[in-house]
Amino acid sequence: MNRLIAPLVALSFMAAESQAASEIRVTPNGSQPSVKGAAQNFTGTVRIDGLFKGEPPARGQ
Repeated sequence: MNRLIAPLVALSFMAAESQAASEIRVTPNGSQPSVKGAAQNFTGTVRIDGLFKGEPPARGQ
């Protein structure tokens, strides 16, 4: 019985890994708009360039 469990677990990890790899999207530099920095956090004019944009259910914004 234990000899059957290990290969099944390994196959399930491989399937999950291949699914996650197919969801990667590459965006060109400058393709996302800059936003103005909040006046309460900066002195002067500031432009913030985000490294990535999170989409639900992602937590990063």
